Amino acid sequence: MCKAAKVIKNRLKEPSTMAGLAVIGTAFGVPAEATMGVANVVAAGAAVLAVMLPEKAKAH
Repeated sequence: MCKAAKVIKNRLKEPSTMAGLAVIGTAFGVPAEATMGVANVVAAGAAVLAVMLPEKAKAH
């Protein structure tokens, strides 16, 4: 997994990111319930990827 994907994955796990996505969505006229629903789906997708993708072994 590339570094940018790891950063995004880690950010999506943070509650402040979910809140930020909701605020951005409502700023553009999307109902708050819809933005939180989308944020939850994105977080669930990130969680599934975290389970499915193998971690690289660290060299000692």
